[in-house]
Amino acid sequence: MSVLPLLVLGVAVVGLVVFGVVQLHVPYWPLVAGLVLALLAAVFRSGQQLRKDAGGLV
Repeated sequence: MSVLPLLVLGVAVVGLVVFGVVQLHVPYWPLVAGLVLALLAAVFRSGQQLRKDAGGLV
């Protein structure tokens, strides 16, 4: 699963809110925390894949 669709969705929601199309009265920290956790998970996943791929080289 790629993080790109999640990031595109996040940017789209933020864009709608910034331009006043949608007015949300919710705290933004859960959205930011979710995006950070998704990005961190993608980093760990790619690191795990790199470790698995490089295992036969050493």
